[in-house]
Amino acid sequence: MKLLKKVLCLFFGHRYVLTQELTRYSRRVACTRCKEMFAMNDDVRAVVPWNSEFHKLYESQDVEIKYKHWEGK
Repeated sequence: MKLLKKVLCLFFGHRYVLTQELTRYSRRVACTRCKEMFAMNDDVRAVVPWNSEFHKLYESQDVEIKYKHWEGK
C-alpha cells in the first residue's frame, strides 16, 4: 500500500499541506498521501525532502520542531 501511494505521488504529484512555519520564509510541509515531509523556502523557491540535517539546523536556531502524528518520521 505504501509503495502504491508513492507511485501515485510520482505520477500525480504530492498533496502538500502546511505542517509548521519555521521562519518568515521557511516552512515544513508534508504530503497527506505518502506522508513524506519537505522543507520549503520562499527565498530560493525550493521544496526539498526533509531530513535530519534540516531538523538539526532549525533546532540550532531555537525552533522547536513539532511533528504531526500522521507524518512519516
